[in-house]
Amino acid sequence: MNTADNPSRFIAVTPSDTEPNVGVGFSVGVTGPVSFEFADGTNAVWPVCTAGVYYALSFQKIRSTGTTATGIVRFS
Repeated sequence: MNTADNPSRFIAVTPSDTEPNVGVGFSVGVTGPVSFEFADGTNAVWPVCTAGVYYALSFQKIRSTGTTATGIVRFS
């Protein structure tokens, strides 16, 4: 079974521009934008991540710059 379909670990995230927090998906407790860095070094911001929704997305970091959503949990 693919881990993106059935994540095995749920880990609280403190967004960071320097520390990796690799995941295959995430969810937020409080709605807001979330900023990512991907494996190729590019960055992107999802402008509205809704609380309680599972987002399937592989990333290297959830960045602090550009992220105001809180209660973030990553899946790995």
